Amino acid sequence: MTDSKPNWRLSRRGFLAGTIATALAACADGDTDSGPASTAVPNTDGTTASTATTAVPTTSVVETTVPPAVLTDPFTLGVASGDPLPDSVILWTRLHPEDPLPDDDIEVEWEVATDDTFEEIVASGTAPAVAA
Repeated sequence: MTDSKPNWRLSRRGFLAGTIATALAACADGDTDSGPASTAVPNTDGTTASTATTAVPTTSVVETTVPPAVLTDPFTLGVASGDPLPDSVILWTRLHPEDPLPDDDIEVEWEVATDDTFEEIVASGTAPAVAA
């Protein structure tokens, strides 16, 4: 029997590009609300009477800015790392000025793994990427 694990490697650039894309997608508003409102009122005999509301819900228009999707690797100038310690590491990069990224700070998801394929993730979290 052969090992059926996929044989692919995720580059550091690919990982960081995916992380930025995920963070930007998470900033998009995906809140939806549907269905009629109903109320349930308990009766004195232990049963519940339910009524559905037929009123049309009121809505208001809220203007939001959706961050642009990252369609290509935003780290065309490279990613560097240094000062690895048992409990920390420093990563830095510079984005090309023509990259379609927002001018605001964004939350970036990060992961640390013991293997190149990121199957053995030992730490993860988010950190702010401050717009300069």
